[in-house]
This record gives sequence, structure tokens and C-alpha cells, in this order.
Amino acid sequence: MNLKFILSKIALLILGSICSNAYANTTFQGDVNQASSSDPAPVYTGDIIVGNNQVGGSAQTPSGTLMVDAGSQVIGNQSLIIGNLANSSGRATITGVGTTLNLMRFLNVGNGAGSYGELNILDGAVVGSASFASPAGRVGAGAGSIGVVNVSGTGSTWNSQGTTSIGDNGTGYLNISSGGTVNALSLRVGNSAGSDGTVSVDGGALNVIGSRSIGSGIIGNAGTGRIYITNGGTVSDSFTLIGNAAGGDGTVSVSGSGSVFNSNLNTIVGNGGKGLIEVTDGGTFNASSSSNPPGSALVLGAVAVASGIPNGGSVRIQGAGSTVNAMGGNTVIGENDTGTILLEDGGRLNTDNIIIASQADSSGQLFIGFNGSAAGSINDDANITFGDGQGFLSFNHNEQINFNNLIQGNGTVIVDSGTTTLTAENTWGGRTLVNGGTLKAGGENTLSPNSSYEVAADGVIDLDGHNQSLGNVSNAGTINLSGQEAGTVMTINGNYAGNNGLLVFGTALGDDNSTTDRMNVTGDTSGTSRVAVNNLGGTGAQTLNGIELINVGGTSAGEFTQEGRIVAGAWEYHLARGEGGNSGNWYLSTKAEDNGGGDNGGGDNGGGDNGGGDNGGGDNGGGDNGGGDNGGGDNGGGDNGGGDNGPDIEVLRPEGGAYTANLYAADNMFSAPLSDRLGETEYTDNISGEQKLTSLWMKNTGGHTRFNDNSGQLRTRSNRYSLLLGGDLATGSSQEGSAWRTGALVGYGNNQSNTLSKESGYNAKGQVNGYTTGIYATWYADGNSEQGAYIDGLVQYSWFTNSVRGEELQEEKYNSKGLQTTLETGYVFAMGGVNGDNDLNWYLQPKASVAWSGIKADQHKENNGTIVQGNGNDNVSSKLGLKVFLKGHSTLDDGKNRNFKPFIETNWIHNTQTRGVSMDGVEISQAGSHNIGEARIGVEGRLTPQFNLTGYAGQQIGDSGYSDTSAVIGIKYSF
Repeated sequence: MNLKFILSKIALLILGSICSNAYANTTFQGDVNQASSSDPAPVYTGDIIVGNNQVGGSAQTPSGTLMVDAGSQVIGNQSLIIGNLANSSGRATITGVGTTLNLMRFLNVGNGAGSYGELNILDGAVVGSASFASPAGRVGAGAGSIGVVNVSGTGSTWNSQGTTSIGDNGTGYLNISSGGTVNALSLRVGNSAGSDGTVSVDGGALNVIGSRSIGSGIIGNAGTGRIYITNGGTVSDSFTLIGNAAGGDGTVSVSGSGSVFNSNLNTIVGNGGKGLIEVTDGGTFNASSSSNPPGSALVLGAVAVASGIPNGGSVRIQGAGSTVNAMGGNTVIGENDTGTILLEDGGRLNTDNIIIASQADSSGQLFIGFNGSAAGSINDDANITFGDGQGFLSFNHNEQINFNNLIQGNGTVIVDSGTTTLTAENTWGGRTLVNGGTLKAGGENTLSPNSSYEVAADGVIDLDGHNQSLGNVSNAGTINLSGQEAGTVMTINGNYAGNNGLLVFGTALGDDNSTTDRMNVTGDTSGTSRVAVNNLGGTGAQTLNGIELINVGGTSAGEFTQEGRIVAGAWEYHLARGEGGNSGNWYLSTKAEDNGGGDNGGGDNGGGDNGGGDNGGGDNGGGDNGGGDNGGGDNGGGDNGGGDNGPDIEVLRPEGGAYTANLYAADNMFSAPLSDRLGETEYTDNISGEQKLTSLWMKNTGGHTRFNDNSGQLRTRSNRYSLLLGGDLATGSSQEGSAWRTGALVGYGNNQSNTLSKESGYNAKGQVNGYTTGIYATWYADGNSEQGAYIDGLVQYSWFTNSVRGEELQEEKYNSKGLQTTLETGYVFAMGGVNGDNDLNWYLQPKASVAWSGIKADQHKENNGTIVQGNGNDNVSSKLGLKVFLKGHSTLDDGKNRNFKPFIETNWIHNTQTRGVSMDGVEISQAGSHNIGEARIGVEGRLTPQFNLTGYAGQQIGDSGYSDTSAVIGIKYSF
């Protein structure tokens, strides 16, 4: 012991004798070796033993006790031993402000084998211990012993002038709380094999105050040691070893805001043993290095021991505000053994640089997030370097993060979950395993060109529009080249293997010169990959050779298949292998596949099965342009069939047919000619008051329309239903016998269509829901509908909600609306009875009508950017027709005003406009509807004087496959 320390003890004794409290007390009870004293400053000679050798006590009721309180200032010229011999037990309590116990030698708590010792330093009391040798305090010193030291309360202090061991051979506990303080020259927790030590600093302070050469804190020094720091507690030492020597197992846990561990030099975790630092809930661990040049501030797995023994160092930093500062030097994750750092839920590591797996036999792993937690972070200016061992950098988080640190050296990068965007120009070599989540490029060449990439089924590499150079690539997941604009280039300096993975390209779809993302493979391709294409602003155009997506420098054995539809404007694109010298590359083309025929087949327009296609011959050859028997022909020929140069077909999208069907349905859905509203109309004499009839009526119509587009590629089928309700509002007549009536109508209708492209096989579905309201007026020269001239006019306003859903495309919704007018005139000739039978009369009704439709669809921009505009607006439809009908009744209905009117009607219809759409300037229109022939057959029956029932079927036929079939059921009630 140095002279300065002895003099300080003597001074303390003199001061205590002067200032002693008259009520001071030192009390020994039970199995002890010293006597109690009321002296305020007693001095004890020899060891003070509490719980000497008596067996049978327990932690609750120890066999020996010591109480020092009320300001007593006790000096022992030797040591204090609590629980001295085997299986003994003792408790010493030093309590109160001004109460002190100063020992000239060491303090042992739990000294004997199997003993129990407890020391309580409470409420401002101070205990000092020293040693001429190293140990000044041993808690749990004996094999199998238990030692406990509690230091609690502001000012409560244990000053240990030497090495303090918590769990020296047995089990030791040091609990510092509520402002208590322990000062020690050096610290050992779990100091030897078989020992177990726990230090809890809960709002107190533990200071290891020795010089740099001796002021170390060793946690798990061949035994098991733990330090828990909570509620703003602090621990400081000169340098720190956690998990020291074979069998050592050390843990330092720092939890909560304000809780701090300060290691004033470097920290080694796993120095031949197993070590762990846990920093959670806002705690802080500080390690530093003052080496010049900087050395290592934090080292994990510094010393390797025999294989099979679990060892190495780990650091877990979890929670917002939780921080490890390893400044003034590097952080080494696995120097000669294993090392692991987990950064989770906002935990932060600040360090100069990071080295993973430094030496040849080491291994190290840095986790950014763990098991799908939120990520932690590293200061941006820290570089990450893989060393000579097996190094791993793993991203396993549940969010989107930017990772700004440079990654270099040879190691393995693993992505298991979350989206990780790399922003540095990284150069690491080795493997990159994208098992799940997304590895994203934050700039050009941020994905290392030196690494090989293995993308599992759930993994994604996202270039996000940035050019990248990669090593070998194996793809079972997704690689996305597409960004905001087309033109991204991914260069694979090696081989590409497809394992049913997906490649996503962005292309401004147009002609051969369109700007597009590209994949260039300098080596070989193998396996199968799927290819999806996003249209980035292209309006579509016809291609000649195609838009090149994939260029292969080596053997092009890989197959690339189209995933989903590729559309722009009116055109349908497909992915195809190039021809001739370009057969190793892959292109986007608007041309139909199999257009040019072959030696035994040909294509749809250049040959077929042994000879013919749709326009190129028959099953065995013939056709105007397809050759003769078994092939041949000027324009389709070839051996047994087609030719090598059949005409190219540019493939149109079926959505054009669906848009057309919606417009055509809106024009015709609410057709309400006079005959559909009429029934039997009578008006005898407005002046005389004789019989006159007005009415309410209802018309139900169902229909099926079939048409092709003008190219012949698109075949549309639609079904419609409409319901019209109307009634006369006013009627009148003149003295000359003419009559008039006006009325109003409302209606609802629905049309559903399906368009199929026979070239691509894709379909599109259209749907229209609409409403109408209108007024009509009719004039009869002879007062009724069974003779003479008539004129009828109708004005309607209709509005519609429309949708088009293309196969594998998003649904498109838009509106249409407009006015429609119809003017009809005709003459009814009463031809008299049939075979002189006045009960059965027949009539001829020539008639003509003209209708104008002002229904227009809103200009619509599709989700893919295509601008769709309706064509064929302001159509004028002219109709000329002849109707023949009979009127009669059965003899059984004599006197019952019950009759029937069978009729047949034929019409010729001419339309000035053809409905269609323009899709980015390319027109698709309905074929066969300019001139239409129509026939109707039906019957009208008066069942009672007031009730009429009408039904008929109609058929329209045009050219190019146009037809429409309809059926109508109407009822009318007159009153």
C-alpha cells in the first residue's frame, strides 16, 4: 500500500474521532469474531469476520451479522470477510450519511466453499478496501459460494483500491442503484473457470479508475460475467475485454436513455471466449482508440481457441437512439475468430471504418436488420471492407433504406428482406445472394461489377433506371431495369442463367429505333426467363426488324418468353428471337408470328396446313392467291404449302374493338321508332267527344351484335338489353280529322361486349351502362295509325358510363353522352279484306326515317398513356322500308274488341359514319355497317280494349361479317 493511502486513512480516523456522533453504533451478532462497540470511531485489529464457521444460516437469516450505522467511522487494520469458512453465512450492513468502514486490506464476500456473504452499503455510507497484493474486493470468492454487494442511495460508495472480482470462484452479485457508486482500480466479472458474476448498475455508477495499464474491465474472464446498465447508470474503464480466455462468457447490456458504458481505450469482444454487447432502448456504448495512426476501437473475435468451443464476439444494437461509438479507430467484425454485429430498429454504429473477417481463418457478419426487424444504420463515411476470411454483409429488415457506405473487398452480400438502395460506387467481389426483398441501385454502377449475383424466387434486383455492370447472373426472381425513362443498360460481364426468373424492361414503344432498356450479355445464356415490358411514353408504331432488348455475345441457348401483354397505342407487341445473323438476340415486334410460311406450312396469310392460310390457299393448296393442288401459287407457293415471304401482319390490340363496340352500343341502345311506341292508336273525334285513346307503354329489348374491324383482325360480339318507359302527355285533333299526340320517355340500358384478336389471341371486354330521356310527337293525317300519312319526331338525351378491360391490363373507365333526333314519315294504305273477309284486313306501309346521333365519348388517356378518341361522331342514319301487316280477330272474339296484327317489315339502312376509335393516331373502325339490310317479323295483339302486347324479332345483315339480332317485347295500356 502506498504512503499516500495510509496517511489518508489516519487522517480519516482523526477526523472521525473529532466529529463522531454520540449515537454511533457498531453491532456484531451471532457467528462473528469481533465485539460490538458504541465508540463512534472504533478500530479493529485483525480481520473482521462476519459468519465465521457456523453452519446452518441462510441468505434470509445468516448466522452472523454486522450493523454499522449512525455515523460510525470504523477502521479495520486487516480485512473484512463475510461468510468466512465452508458453508458459513454472514451479512454486514453499513448505512447512513457519514457512516464509514475503512479496511487496510481486502474485502471478501462469500469467502468459503459453499458460503453466503452479503454486504449492504446504503443511504450515503462509504466503504473502502485496499490490498497490498492485487485483489482488493472478491465477491463470491469460494467455490460454490454466493456473494452479494448492494450499494444503494446517493453518496453510497465502495472504494476498492485494487482488483475487484465479482464471481471469483463462486457466484457474485454487485448491485449499484439509486445514485450509488463503486470505484475500483480494475474489474473482473466471472473471474475464473466455473465462476459466475453479475453487475447491475441501475441508476448508479461503476468507475474503473486504474491507469491504462491496469484499469481494465474484464467481463467473463474464463467464467461467466454480466454487466447490466439501466436507468441512466454509467460504467467506465480504461479498456474492456468481454469474453476473455477459453471458457469465458461475457455480456454487457446497456439499456435506456442516459445509460452509458465508457471504454476509454479499445474494446475486445470475444478474446478467446464468447462475448456480447447489447445496447437497447437508447443506451450508449463508447469505445475508442488513441493509436496514431488509428488502430481498432472495437474488435470482435480477436483470439481463436480450439475448434468446437463456442466463442467469438457479438454486438447487438437495437432501438432508436441506441448507439455504439467506436471512434478514433476501426471496428473489426471477426479478427481471428467469429464476429457478428446486429443493427436493428434504428440502432446506430458510429466508427471510422468496418473490417469484416480480417484474418484468413476468421468469419464475420454484419446484419442490417435481423429476422425482418427495422434496420439500423452506420455513419455514411465509414467504409466496409471484407478481409481475408469469410465475410458476410446481410440486409434483413422490413423497410426501405438507403445504404450509403462503400463496400469493398471479397465477401458475400446477402439480401433477405426489405428494400436496400446502394448509393456508393461499390467494388466488392464474391457472391451476392438476393434471397428475398430488393437490392436496388441508387446510381450508376452502385451494384458491384466484380460480384456474381444469385437471385432467388422471392428476390428482386432493381436497377431503377441506372446503368449497371454485373458479373455472372443466375435469376430465379426478378431483375427490373425499368426506371422513369427508357434507356437503362445492364451489362453482364459473364454468363446469364435463367431459372424461370423475370426480367422487366422499360421501353418507349414505337418503331425499331425506340429508346429502350437493354441487357447485354458478353458470355452465354442458358435456361428460361420471362420478360415483361413497361411502356414509358411510347405511342406505338409498326416495326420492321423489331426493338432489340437482349444482346448475347456468346452462345445464346437461353429462352426468353413474354410475360403479360406489351401494348402501345393501337399495337400489340410480342417478344421474338431474331433471325439470321441476329438469331442470338431478342426483339419486340408488332408483326404477327408465323407470317411468312415455311417449307410445309406457312402462316396465316402466306400458307397453311399443306398449303393455305386465311388468305393463302386451302387445306391442300388452292386459293386465288395461294397456289394450286398441294401448294404452289404465285403468291403463296412453296413445297407442299406456304411460301417463305408471306405478307407481314401488324398486330392490333383488341381494346380498339371494345371501344368501338361501346360507341356503337350507345348510338343504338335506345332506338325507339314509332312502331315500338305505337301499338294500336285511335283518335275518333276531338270535337264530338267520341272514343279517343292515350297510353302508357313499356318496351324491353334484347340484342346480339357481331362485327369485325376494318383490318379483319378483331372480332367483336356484344349483348345488350334496354328498357324504355313512356307515355302520352297530350293529344288533340282537328275538325278535318287529323290527330296529334306528344309524350315523354325514359330508359336504362346495358351492353357487354367481347373482342378477340385472332392474331394475338388476346381479348378485351367492353361494358356500357346508360340512361336516356326524351320527348316525342306524332301527327296522323286521318286520325289513327291504320290509314293515311303520318309524321313522327323524337328527341333524346343519353348519358353513359363505359369501361374497357383488356386481358392482363388495368380497367379503363370513361364517359360518353349526347343528343339524338329521329324524324320518320310514311303512309298506310288500307288494302281491304283478305279474300273478301272483312274480319281480316291487310295494309301496306311504306316509310322513311332519318336519325342523327350526337353522342360523343370523352377523350380518354389509358393507364399506359395511350390517347383514345372516338370516331364516327355525328352519324346520320337513313332508313327506307316497307311494312305489311294484317288486322283481324277470331270469331270467338266477336264483340270483345280483341284482335291481332301480325306483320313483316324490311328496311334498308345507310350510315354516313362508321364508328371506331383513334388510338394514338391509329384508327380502328367497325366494318360492314355502312349499308345494312333489316327484316322484322312479329305480332301485336289487343287483349282487352285497354291492353296491348307486342313482340317481334329482327335481323340486320351487313357486309364483312356484320349482323345484329334483336327481340322486343312491349306492352301498352290505353286509357
